[in-house]
Amino acid sequence: MKTENFKKLTEQPDFQRGHEMPEQEANHGARSGCSGTLLYFAYGSNMNVNQMAFRCPDAEVVEPVRLEGYRLAFRTNGGGNGVATILPEQDSYVDGVLWRISERDEQHLDHYEGFPYLYGKEPVVVTNQDGVRREK
Repeated sequence: MKTENFKKLTEQPDFQRGHEMPEQEANHGARSGCSGTLLYFAYGSNMNVNQMAFRCPDAEVVEPVRLEGYRLAFRTNGGGNGVATILPEQDSYVDGVLWRISERDEQHLDHYEGFPYLYGKEPVVVTNQDGVRREK
């Protein structure tokens, strides 16, 4: 099976929150005219189609997926508001959506999500509903 890269949360020193890490996908052109697209694992509010259409106009849903070995958690963002994050935890999982986004969309997400202060980026392995795993 061809391997692909995905994004996920990573823990930050003072704020355990992360953001999924995209990698270029060579076989798909972005509608924005960028050189490539990225696969992005989203959970929480970034699963919302309307929100993603506003933030990432080039984004397309690929499929629902599951990230094993993590749990959903909530933290404060330093401004008194709660935000979703994921943390490593054996025998747990986080359901989410796999999106195909443009490089421009990634820049928008970085801005909205507070990268690199609230989120970090790293590859993850996700599994679709048919049990097919996508990994780096």
